[in-house]
Amino acid sequence: MGIVRNRDYWPLEIQTVSGKPNRQELDSHLAILETRLNAGEKWAVIMDVSKGTPPAPNDLLHYTRFLKAHHDQIRDTLLGFAVVADSEIVRMTVNGLLSLTPLAAPTLIVDTLKDAIEYIEPKFESAGIVTEKPLSALRRADLDS
Repeated sequence: MGIVRNRDYWPLEIQTVSGKPNRQELDSHLAILETRLNAGEKWAVIMDVSKGTPPAPNDLLHYTRFLKAHHDQIRDTLLGFAVVADSEIVRMTVNGLLSLTPLAAPTLIVDTLKDAIEYIEPKFESAGIVTEKPLSALRRADLDS
C-alpha cells in the first residue's frame, strides 16, 4: 500500500498508488514533492492510480492545500502530469477532484501507459529535455516496480 516512485526515467517520475494512502504516506509524498519543487528542475509525472483508492476527506483537503500553497512552483517546474486510471469510476473521481482543485500544470487523465507517454513525450521534446532512458522503453512493469 502507499505511493511508490520510480525515477529510472528521470526527469520523468513514475508514481504508483496502491490502496488508500494513510496520512503518514501522504505527508511523506508531499515532503518529497516539496523537495522536487524546491530544486527548481523541470520534470513530469505519470501517476498510476489504477490500484489506488482516494484518500480520506481530511487527507484530501491537506493535499489540496499543499497544491494551492505551491501553485507557482508547480506551474514553473512541472511540465506535465498524466494520470493512468483504467477504470471509468476512478477516472471520474480523479477528474472530479481535479475540477475542484485544478493542478497548476498541464494534466491529462488517460486509460493506458502508452497514452501517458504520448502525452508527456512532446512536453519533454519542446523543453529540450532528454530522459536518462528513452520513454519508448517504458513498459507497464515499470509502473509496478
